[in-house]
This record gives sequence, structure tokens and C-alpha cells, in this order.
Amino acid sequence: MKENIPCFVVCLLSGIMTQGKLLFEKDVNAYVDGAFSQLATVVATAGPVGYENFTRPDNVGGNTIIVDRFSLGYVYGLNSLEREEDCNVNERRRDYAVSCPVLFTDLRCRLPATDNTTYVLLNVQAKGKLHFRILKWDKGVRAFIFVLPEINYTFSQRNSTTNDDILGVHPTVPAVYNPDGPNIPGLYTEVLRVFLTQGDFIASLEKAFRDTFQLIKDKIK
Repeated sequence: MKENIPCFVVCLLSGIMTQGKLLFEKDVNAYVDGAFSQLATVVATAGPVGYENFTRPDNVGGNTIIVDRFSLGYVYGLNSLEREEDCNVNERRRDYAVSCPVLFTDLRCRLPATDNTTYVLLNVQAKGKLHFRILKWDKGVRAFIFVLPEINYTFSQRNSTTNDDILGVHPTVPAVYNPDGPNIPGLYTEVLRVFLTQGDFIASLEKAFRDTFQLIKDKIK
């Protein structure tokens, strides 16, 4: 009987640790959801986005190409970022490394108008992972990395006055805004990805996580 006592104690402690890990992972998921909900208060949900002197690498020669000016048009739905699945939480000595599969559920881009009657609306399907760290001792959140490898589009042309879809035969889409041409999946996507992962949006995302940190602060062990 005495020989079974150590095994019982080990199994009991293991079960307690596993239960605690599962509870903390649930708390982290709730924290992430709360931060995403907070986005609506810290980010402009619709507004024009443009870049000057945007740099991109030349895939052929390896040189840097500078684009003087480039506009994404109006970007809507920046507050529609959501968790796609449970976050992965890896406990380390000083912190918890968190990785969350995420996606935008209602991200849209209204391209710059080419005439006074119609405009092109891109419905953006963007998904990736958000990585960050929850510090144990300092009780803070740090080191945000947002990766968006998947950005795809569907598009529609709309009436500039009524915002209704144009039925019947669509006017010719200008090449610079044609999702089937080289520009949208090329330069446009590069600029959009930089805006979402390195620009003002990621700063707003970090602020949303700081503003809601009280949701997780007392759960950190």
C-alpha cells in the first residue's frame, strides 16, 4: 500500500498542474477576445490609407524599388479581427509565449474611384497568426508579431450614389484595380500586409491588449 502512495501523489500533482494549465489557456482565450472587442474603441473602423516612398525588394535583381505614392483607398472593418481557434500557450521561465490563429471576418477595401459613377470594393479574406508574450514577473504584455501569409480577395463594382452592386454587364475594371491582374495580388497586397502587420494597425492592436490587460493580470502565476 505504501508503495502506491508516491505514485498517487505524483498523479495528483500532475492532474492539478494539467487542470491549471487548461484553465489558464481558457483565460488567455478570453483575454484575446476581450482585446479584439476593444479594437473598435482604439482603431478607426473606416478611413483612407496611403503610403509615400513605399519600398519593396526587386525579386529579380535584389535591388530596392521605391514607390513614391500608393493608396489602398478606404479600409473598412479593421475591428473585425477574431480568433479562429484556441490560442497555443507555452509556459516558459519568465513568460508565456502565446500564438493565436486569427482572421478578419469583415475586412473590405474601397479602391480609389476612377470615375464619378462606380467604384470597386474588395472583400478581403485575411488570416494568419498573432504572437505575443505575457510576462510573469513584470505582469505585462510584449513582443507582438502579426503574420498574415494568406490574403485573398473577391471584388464587386458598385454604384457610387446608392452603393448597390452593379447588375448586368460590368464596366471594364481598370488594370490597376483588377483583382485578376498583377497589381492587386502583387503591390497592393504587399502594401496592405505592411499596413496590417507593421503600420498603425499593429500599434492600435497593442494598445487594445494593454487596455484590457486586467482581464488576465490576476490569472498570471
